[in-house]
Amino acid sequence: MALAEEEDIRYLPAFRAPIARQLPGEKPGRRPLVPAYLVLDLTIARALANLGQNFESVTNAQQNGGVGGATRVFLLLFFPIFFQWLRTQHFVNRFDAEDGVFVLHFIFNLILMGFTGSNIGACARVHSEDQDRCVQFTGCLAALRLVHVGFEIYVSFFNKQFKKFMLRQMIPNMIVTLLWFITSVVRNEQAADVLWIATICFEMIVFIGPHFVPQLRLTSAEIIPLHPDLLASRHNRFSIIALAYVLSGALASTNAVREFMTYCEGIIIACACLVVAGLKLQYFDLQDVTRPSDTDKYGSRHPVTRRAPHERFRVVWELLHFPLNMCVVLVGGIFKFFLTEENAAPGSCKTQSLPIHKHILAIPLALAALITLAQQLLSSGGIGGFRKRIVRKSYRITIRIAVAALIIAMPTIMADSKRSVYVFVVTFLFLGGVVFDLIARLPSKQRHDLDDGNSVFHPISDETALVYQPPSEVQVDQSTSYAEAAPETATES
Repeated sequence: MALAEEEDIRYLPAFRAPIARQLPGEKPGRRPLVPAYLVLDLTIARALANLGQNFESVTNAQQNGGVGGATRVFLLLFFPIFFQWLRTQHFVNRFDAEDGVFVLHFIFNLILMGFTGSNIGACARVHSEDQDRCVQFTGCLAALRLVHVGFEIYVSFFNKQFKKFMLRQMIPNMIVTLLWFITSVVRNEQAADVLWIATICFEMIVFIGPHFVPQLRLTSAEIIPLHPDLLASRHNRFSIIALAYVLSGALASTNAVREFMTYCEGIIIACACLVVAGLKLQYFDLQDVTRPSDTDKYGSRHPVTRRAPHERFRVVWELLHFPLNMCVVLVGGIFKFFLTEENAAPGSCKTQSLPIHKHILAIPLALAALITLAQQLLSSGGIGGFRKRIVRKSYRITIRIAVAALIIAMPTIMADSKRSVYVFVVTFLFLGGVVFDLIARLPSKQRHDLDDGNSVFHPISDETALVYQPPSEVQVDQSTSYAEAAPETATES
């Protein structure tokens, strides 16, 4: 029997059997976010922020591969952190017993992630020169995954009915632990890079493979399901922390020595705030479905709860957060870099930036806009969609892609422009796409119904536009059990 979500826990027990929090065929109950893991999320976000603000490696990459070389460094360092967080939150989602043993799980992860965060920035700076700090970074990753495997073995003793599922979780994690450990002890730079890339590729294949290879799927009765609302809430919270980094990095870079900030600092800080506002609107407010639900007719269309044997919608939705958060960190890092240079040399924003710095602002910002567009398509039924808008979805998609392409082209178009002018123009273009999408997604002024075979148009006022919902093709009744709504098969990521 799963741990009762309705139980009012007023004390912290030393031990509670870590049985599955959700069981196959049961409708998931309410699961609040655990405050302890907010601290862990903040620690991981701080580690990613350390990576984002180390732009010496990016400048060095200008000589060895340009933007491509810089992107490679960020991918190699960003991916392991994100996937470690992803694996940890899946584990806690399924088994967190809220006892003393899981407090130890939290503490071990917090300490090791602190060590990882302290090494990731240094590893980024010296990646092409000296990999001593990268050895410490990969060693911390191996230790983090070893802790993960140890707790998986622990919970497997209390969930023997899911033996096959637990083995499919533990064996790949053991292999990843071994690969990170070997990478940390290999002293040959080329061999270490090969092992590093091989570990990332293996992790990705293991995560998405069962969703595309039918022979690897387990039946729904063999899998411990994830709690949909808790899963979505953790991703949303992580994205909030990443957005907050953009502002905190910009504000922390202002020089407190001068009595007044320069107008260049004001422009860059204002642009950073506007970018955060635009990303927030695109990620949270311009999505058709914000929270997953098995009973609400729109919540059931969220990628996390769209029941299909392969569960590819959930996997794609989760993986899209990797490039999205990476792009947000890069944007925050370049704003911080611009302000730091302005503090060191007032008036530097009147000069031209290096092309790589212009690309690092434009490309991640455009990609973030495209990723939020893909998330909109996942939660709105694809190209067709479910709701009537002022502008057809195909037109909205075309215009947003065109705006993103224009932003990517701005470093070439404005190659000789001043830094402050360039930042302002790129921000203006990005916000223009957000405002267009905001207006174009307003409900149509009229909705079309059929009354006894006759077409009848009903005007929609501003008051009724918010409450009007078109009929759903498939409505899940409140009394329908979670088991009745679930498919026969699912996957185990």
